[in-house]
Amino acid sequence: TLNGSALQQKALNFLQDFKEIYGISSVEETLIFDKIQVDNYGLETVIFNQVYHGVAVFDGQLRFHFNSNKKLTSVNGNYISGISKLNHQPQLTVFQAQNKAIDLITNQDKNHSGQQLLSSLPKLYVFPKGLIQGYITSMNLVYEVEVYNQMDVREFVYINAHTGEIIEQFTGIAHALDREVYESTSGN
Repeated sequence: TLNGSALQQKALNFLQDFKEIYGISSVEETLIFDKIQVDNYGLETVIFNQVYHGVAVFDGQLRFHFNSNKKLTSVNGNYISGISKLNHQPQLTVFQAQNKAIDLITNQDKNHSGQQLLSSLPKLYVFPKGLIQGYITSMNLVYEVEVYNQMDVREFVYINAHTGEIIEQFTGIAHALDREVYESTSGN
């Protein structure tokens, strides 16, 4: 049984008791409370986001699921352990990151519609390269820049906030193939 009257406190107590499972050195320094979500059945989930020196960790989130009796039933999500000695102060400006991302997508010839490429305001993350593929190869401070044109381009570009190097890129929409559809009446 977890101590605490509030769900957030119960989740924190669980983390303090079992932080070794996740490789957490300091719960207070690496996890911040985000919110409590209530699903369609009235069940509650307490969500904590991972940070490193105040910078969000990409996909670093733990979710604590409680039943109707306020008992913890499961915990899921990702805690990225082993982040240390990473310079959390970016050398690139937000403007430089946006320009690099737009230049990259322009040179990839993905803008078939010819519409102007735009970019979101970059978000700063600690990015564990290889996480999506199932093996982390390095930790990087990155800007996540979404480049889009509201037609046929939506790319997420991760730019090293120190060197300007492209660390990763993900496509946000499936690119359409050049297809023709033929229909005939069957006389039905």
